[in-house]
Amino acid sequence: MVVSIAIFTLLRVSLVAVLVVALLPFVPFMIALLLAVIIQLPLSMVLFSKQRAAMTAAVSASMAHRRAERAQLRAALRGDDLD
Repeated sequence: MVVSIAIFTLLRVSLVAVLVVALLPFVPFMIALLLAVIIQLPLSMVLFSKQRAAMTAAVSASMAHRRAERAQLRAALRGDDLD
């Protein structure tokens, strides 16, 4: 899960950096940074859809595992036997 999140985050930060560098000749740094953040939002949805789907699947699997562990713990605390 951590790897998927790290890859997706790194891709988005890299996209912002590339956009800032592309915009710098035309606008001041802060404006370029603001525009890059705004522009990367829809671009990352299109360009990184596979990575976003992998990250979502990893997070979903992790949440399902945690729910199962929590249910097992609660059953053990109640005295039920779910084995």
